[in-house]
Amino acid sequence: MYVLYPRHHILFQDRANNTERFHSQKAQQLDIEVLEMDERHGFVESKAEQCWDAVAIDAASKFIVQVEVGPRTAALFERLMHRSAARLAHPQDLVLMTDGEACYRKLFPIVFGVPYLPPGVTTWVVLPLCATASPEP
Repeated sequence: MYVLYPRHHILFQDRANNTERFHSQKAQQLDIEVLEMDERHGFVESKAEQCWDAVAIDAASKFIVQVEVGPRTAALFERLMHRSAARLAHPQDLVLMTDGEACYRKLFPIVFGVPYLPPGVTTWVVLPLCATASPEP
């Protein structure tokens, strides 16, 4: 088990604050077409202390746009979506990929200003093989 001593904790917190400040300054006006949002579950010190983190990632580059940590409530999803939208150059021209959590569907039109379009049903059509004509001699 790794123990953080008070001095190490201060250095770690200082580095985390600097990283967050740098990301906030540089990750602006992002030109993103497809944004992935997901959340995952974890524990802090014991299984009694549950923790969730929600993340928004550019699907093309895998650049982390925003991360939020907290209890799995509508407020967590709302923070993630609002703060992600604020970083985008064109938040209205966005495809949002999620795991289908209802909060995303509910908050999408409020945050991004455009209606939520559920995934379409794809119908596969089997086309006949092309018949190639043999050249005449």
